[in-house]
Amino acid sequence: MAKTMLKKTLITGIFILATCILWLFFLPTKVVRVDNHLVYLDHAPITNEGKINWWKKNRVHLQEKYHLIENPESFTVVIMRFGGYKSLPTGSNDGSIDDYHCFDDIKNKENCVYNHGIMIISGNLNKKIYYGIGNKIYSETPGGKLILLKE
Repeated sequence: MAKTMLKKTLITGIFILATCILWLFFLPTKVVRVDNHLVYLDHAPITNEGKINWWKKNRVHLQEKYHLIENPESFTVVIMRFGGYKSLPTGSNDGSIDDYHCFDDIKNKENCVYNHGIMIISGNLNKKIYYGIGNKIYSETPGGKLILLKE
């Protein structure tokens, strides 16, 4: 009897864990804020391939709405994780104020976002585009082929 109950509990736990993981994978990525060439995302794709595909799918829309790329021959766009607005740290153990980006248009104490980079996209739209994700750098040719340059 105890083994049956343990087995049911274990199966239920695995089911709940798998559901949570799948839910995280399928949450839609949301642009929370754009500031110059910085794009803040909520629920960013998890994999490097997912991040690059998200950019490819949304680049034109982001450009039309926010004018991220001023010079298509030499540009840089930084994709950041949005973790909510926070106050600047004040104590010595809170981190550096350089780790935050603050916004003047928010008129309360919690007007800063912790700088957590997801991906840097740079290059020339007509030649090569480079994606920096973590310690990896990918190059994309005009034909759309991705090449891992550095691991």
